[in-house]
Formats: sequence, C-alpha cells, structure tokens
Amino acid sequence: MDIEATRTSRQYWYNDEPVVQAEFDTDTYFVLSDSVAFTIPLYRPYLGLWTYDGTPIPYENTTIYLSQFEGTIVPVVQNDTRIYFSDDEVGRFTTRRVVGPFPPTVIGDTITIFMKVKWDLGSEILSRENFVEKFIIK
Repeated sequence: MDIEATRTSRQYWYNDEPVVQAEFDTDTYFVLSDSVAFTIPLYRPYLGLWTYDGTPIPYENTTIYLSQFEGTIVPVVQNDTRIYFSDDEVGRFTTRRVVGPFPPTVIGDTITIFMKVKWDLGSEILSRENFVEKFIIK
C-alpha cells in the first residue's frame, strides 16, 4: 500500500525533516501450520561441478521445515511497528506498507486494513484514525 500525507509546517520539523508516522492494523489473520518450509541448495565446494564463470552448481536440494512456528498467528499487515513518511522521487510525501503474504485460505475474502496517521507538532501530536481500506484477495 502506498500512502500519501501532508507535511507539517516547517516550524515543527526536527533536523530539517517533518515527522509524520503511520500505524496499521487489520481484521484478517491466519495461523501457520507445521508445513512452513523452504528449500536450500547443497553444494560440494571442492568436489562439485562449477559453471564456466565460476558459479558452483548444486548437487541436490534439501527442505527445511520450520515446525517451531506452528500455531503462530500472523496478521496480513504488520501491526507492531510505525513507519515514517518521506519524500519520494517525484516530491510526494509518502510511505509504503507491504500487505501479505496471503495463504490460499483467504483467496476470495475481503480484508480490511486500518491506518492511523500521527503528525508531530512539537508539544502535541495530531492523530487521525479513520482511514480504512478494503481489498478482495484474488
């Protein structure tokens, strides 16, 4: 998600930068099963095959199962951190939050993402919490 906000007045800036932050939350979570895994290649550094440009060629792959994460509840948007706004390459005051991953069980569902934006005004903070976006997962 790309989010755009207005800058604070220059009198409220710190180190020549406006301080505006966003927090996110969602109503969609999923639970990890015991089949979370990734595959890594295995190499034989001294006896294995190599390409002409010196890249080793794997002789086999192995799958690592991360069963220690079984039962972990995962939100579809990270909700435990704040992200700060900054100028993008065309001068807009933006920030970005990655949404996902989405397991196959949520395909076709509508998810809701809630956002709160806070503007630092020196001795006070102006906050708006009524930003809501809904998405259908395809």
